[in-house]
Amino acid sequence: MKKYLLGFLGGMVLTLAATVLIYELVIKDNDLNAVTPSQIVDLPDTTQEDEFAFTEEDNAKFKEIAELIEENYLYEYDVNQIKEGMFAGMLAMLQDPYTGYYTVEDFTSLLEGNEGTYVGIGVRVSQDVETNKITVVKNFKGSPAIDAGLQPGDQIIKVEGEDITGMELTFVVSKIKGGEGTPVNITIYRESEDKEIELNIMRKLVTMDTVEFEMLEDNIGYILIEEFDEVTINQFKDALKSLEKQGQEKMIIDLRNNPGGSLSAVCEMIDMLVPEGVIVYTLDKDGNRQEERSDAKEFNKPIVILTNEYSASASELFTGALRDYDKAEVVGTTTYGKGVVQRIYGLEDGSGAKLTVSKYYTPSGYDIHGVGIVPDYEIELSEEASGMSDIPLELDNQLQKAIELLE
Repeated sequence: MKKYLLGFLGGMVLTLAATVLIYELVIKDNDLNAVTPSQIVDLPDTTQEDEFAFTEEDNAKFKEIAELIEENYLYEYDVNQIKEGMFAGMLAMLQDPYTGYYTVEDFTSLLEGNEGTYVGIGVRVSQDVETNKITVVKNFKGSPAIDAGLQPGDQIIKVEGEDITGMELTFVVSKIKGGEGTPVNITIYRESEDKEIELNIMRKLVTMDTVEFEMLEDNIGYILIEEFDEVTINQFKDALKSLEKQGQEKMIIDLRNNPGGSLSAVCEMIDMLVPEGVIVYTLDKDGNRQEERSDAKEFNKPIVILTNEYSASASELFTGALRDYDKAEVVGTTTYGKGVVQRIYGLEDGSGAKLTVSKYYTPSGYDIHGVGIVPDYEIELSEEASGMSDIPLELDNQLQKAIELLE
């Protein structure tokens, strides 16, 4: 029986090991039965045979091409890879950067446990939709990437000697991921030095808290949200409780470089802050509208949200919802601009397909897609701070502006 996974809102930003776009659902070892019934929905039996069934002419063409390969092709080939390429081609021809096919291996990798620990090299990367360039956005603390010398701003161009130009980001991530204690060879281009650099990085178990927090001067609480996973909900609750106990009077929420995450997680977190009403609504191709709503409990202290060009999808939903309810001002640079929802379908053989299924809108009806959210105070990060994984307060002019607004 075909099944699909709900709540995929991710931007083109991933964590190399946790494969973060936006997942509402975590599956381990590609075991669909490991997930609660509320998280998996049966895919109704539908017949698209009139549109997609192979005709006699299609079958004849397939056989003809297969025979040409068998009889004439010079080099060795893998029949299974050719078949996988056919399936991938169906989705590739939709010409949607967020739609794609996953082999069994890729799908298993994509759906590995997203619970704050994973085996990988410990970096977050972003892919430019227009150029397909894959760039390192952030190294996580204590990660193998830092030990190997990988830096924010580095462009990944090869994995194990294979040119990854034009590949969809999640497929590149699956190539970089692997077993704990195994090496991966990555070639990067470093613009500041105008040269290619080859790095051998040892994969290891990386632990990443999705929320960090501290109390700044003048009782300003600061919360950094790395991404919106299911584990982020309780981490965010704990941060709020701790800061409130410390006498928090105002709050800064840092969503810079946050690629998004779980639809259910971000909605639950927004619900903690805004009054009763619509959090987000989606429209599918038939105009069907689905809403997520908040209750009457809200947070009644001043908030400033920090964003940049890598704040994507669920981060944009979070930012847009709080601004629509006049709960926050926004400082930084315009966000990524991804306002479409993907759904991941697990196929019967263990492979998968990801399809764009709807658009989402902020409570006021704002369409984020392709335009992003323009901050109330547009400020580029200082040149001195750009490229740093951890920016000290004295160099973080965006954070300084947020503090100024709350003083």
